Amino acid sequence: MFANRRLSFPGLMAPQTISYVKEGSKSPKKINQYRLIQKIGTGTSSKVFLAEDEKTGGLYAAKVFRNNKGCPFSEPFQREVINMRELKHKGIVQLHEALYSSSDDIAAMILDYADLGSLDSVLKKYKTLSEKQIATIFSHIVCATHYLHERGIVHHDIKPSNILIFSDGSAKLTDFGIGHSFSSADCVSGSPAYQAPELFEDFDPETEPPTLDPIKGEVWSIGVSMFESFYGFLPFNGSNQYQIAKDAKERKLIFGNEITPIFSNLLDSMLNPDPEKRFSIIDTMNHPFFSKGRQEILDIPKPSIPIYDSNESSVLEIKAENCTNEISRILSPKIIRIPPRSLSNS
Repeated sequence: MFANRRLSFPGLMAPQTISYVKEGSKSPKKINQYRLIQKIGTGTSSKVFLAEDEKTGGLYAAKVFRNNKGCPFSEPFQREVINMRELKHKGIVQLHEALYSSSDDIAAMILDYADLGSLDSVLKKYKTLSEKQIATIFSHIVCATHYLHERGIVHHDIKPSNILIFSDGSAKLTDFGIGHSFSSADCVSGSPAYQAPELFEDFDPETEPPTLDPIKGEVWSIGVSMFESFYGFLPFNGSNQYQIAKDAKERKLIFGNEITPIFSNLLDSMLNPDPEKRFSIIDTMNHPFFSKGRQEILDIPKPSIPIYDSNESSVLEIKAENCTNEISRILSPKIIRIPPRSLSNS
């Protein structure tokens, strides 16, 4: 479908001007009015920059896609734009603009900027968080996940690197580029360390494969992320996904005096290897642990923002286009839909 990437978007976007500096140049980078200050992340087919809107002074995250050998950006870019345009929730990162340059094979998504970075980056720096901080952050993530499930949507890859946190106490899910059918083996599409053990169970290939509940799988992923946020390490170990799943099924988690009974009860219920006995997202959301999580300023220092050199003498001007909602005609939406029957016990 995407053999000719330059002709993928004709007639669907209104022309705009985009300024961008090619890789290898030391000149400032600028996408329309968005000044790229520094790189803050890297994906499979994209790089994420801290960007300042010169018109308003506001800060955003600019996710910039550029075609690489063997990894064309067209499909992941379009899929993520389509998915995010359907989602409006305070616990989900919002898409402000989507830009595409047909002449230079560059695309950009302008997103909310998290001033404290990802939860993963915070944990790498501070190792662990307090129960109060965890309750504050994950109260938003659990509510956002419930919002997705109510709409038949599965994130499929909830983990600390896909949780962005803000100094006002809010937290938001990001990275909605994954799009596989939940009813097939392709549902094993996230990071193995955060995936529920039932996804890796062996079954007789001559019989009907077991029905998996993706909602219970998301509860597991959140539980693993909360455990890691408190202890600074993952609850289950192994050199591959099957060994991790085996450890999860065979080893009982033992909690000590360093954790309150209310938090250990929640983690134990979310990390039950039996999905039938595991908490639902509703059980999780209503657990009294989250009463600790009033939205308030998080006592985590903000990363410093570098001073930007205003010399723009060699910025390269490239004609680009603004992606319209009709982009969905090009690529069928890849959001994963859960059958209504699966929602009844969520």
